[in-house]
Amino acid sequence: MSSSVKVTEGTLEFKWPSIEKKCETWYKVYGDLKQSRSGRPLVIVHGGPGACHNYLLSLKLLAENYGIPVVFYDQLGNGNSTHIREKRLDESFWTTDLFIAELDNLLEGLGIADDYDLLGQSWGGMLGSMFAIRGHKGLKRLIISNSPASMTLWADSCDEWRKQLPREIDEALEKHEKNGTYDDPEYQQVCMHHHDGAKLTHIPSRPSCSSTRDTFAALIPSRRRFCKLWSGWKRTTRSTGR
Repeated sequence: MSSSVKVTEGTLEFKWPSIEKKCETWYKVYGDLKQSRSGRPLVIVHGGPGACHNYLLSLKLLAENYGIPVVFYDQLGNGNSTHIREKRLDESFWTTDLFIAELDNLLEGLGIADDYDLLGQSWGGMLGSMFAIRGHKGLKRLIISNSPASMTLWADSCDEWRKQLPREIDEALEKHEKNGTYDDPEYQQVCMHHHDGAKLTHIPSRPSCSSTRDTFAALIPSRRRFCKLWSGWKRTTRSTGR
């Protein structure tokens, strides 16, 4: 199939009770939403909370090579969607209810709420599982990629990996996470060492998300804060959580 597929980019207005200003969710569609060789479009839910869509852009090949329309979007507070600086450090604002409502609004706005597939990566997989458990008649397939099924198990695995780090790296991580100095250049550097050594032997070049990430600042500047916020979260059995 030709790689010259239809590309549509736009925004959808999103309203939330505790936000007075106008908010918009940015989206980009590769392919024709009305024509799919799989029978329906695939909606991509990115990770974070606080990342953007662009690191998953290779999935547009599903549209270019296989005729499956792919929908990307930036979650509220990130990338090309509306930034809410006044809520930047408000942990109580950035809830799953907010992100699920935004996803509902996206599906309805694009006219695909009655028939679609969903792929969630990392945090997006966590959100996707909560979205699916709630129930949605239009969701036909859910793909969970690189996401934890239990926050306790994930934290335990991270701790095991931390034990393999050089002592000075682990001590620097511990110091800055304890003090909350996440913007310190030393912390940024040791985080890269931590992440780069985890699994990848080669990190491919990819577009960067240069926009301010409001949810990241509130929810996930460190593993310590993320685990605290999502303590007890699990989907190993049918359950409800944060």
